[in-house]
Amino acid sequence: MTKATDASIMSTAIQLFKQSSFDQVTINEICTKCDITKPTFYYHFENKDQLISTYFRTLITRLPQELLATNAGENDLEKIYTFYERTIGVITEMGPDLYSQLYVSNLKRNQHTFDFNDSTDRYVTTLIQQAQRAGIIQNQSDAAELYTNSVLLFEGYEINWCFQSGDFDVVPYFERGLEILFEVERQYQQSRLKGFVLN
Repeated sequence: MTKATDASIMSTAIQLFKQSSFDQVTINEICTKCDITKPTFYYHFENKDQLISTYFRTLITRLPQELLATNAGENDLEKIYTFYERTIGVITEMGPDLYSQLYVSNLKRNQHTFDFNDSTDRYVTTLIQQAQRAGIIQNQSDAAELYTNSVLLFEGYEINWCFQSGDFDVVPYFERGLEILFEVERQYQQSRLKGFVLN
């Protein structure tokens, strides 16, 4: 038997889910691959749904700290774009099937996968406030409300991406949506899309 950690079990399970599918992979298979017993699995996770929820939230909640250490040269709007682009990268790496399962799991029973969290809320809201003061974001609505609406906009594009089996690049569509929501000053607009419709 190996000494299991949340991270090692999640890493192995995610590999199995990608090789096969979430529904086809059993807890027994995860335990065999991790060289652990079922009680050990259940010590760490209640079920597969909780496992993928924890995996996703772990990756997303550590993004602000990672970005604070790496993107000091960007303006505040670019930092917001980078945060969401990195989040999209996590989702793209999971793939549409596994990311769809996060929604299915939360519809069956709220795993709190998509709950707001303090570190991310503070990080993006502060960037919005700073970009408002600099005149980059011209929408002067409450920064926390703008952040909430940006998250809901983001989730809408990601759900659509799942519906379409990952057949389009979310980034330019979402960036254009942010430009409209934030009323980004023209010289700071970077979206490749000026008028857009998803099929």
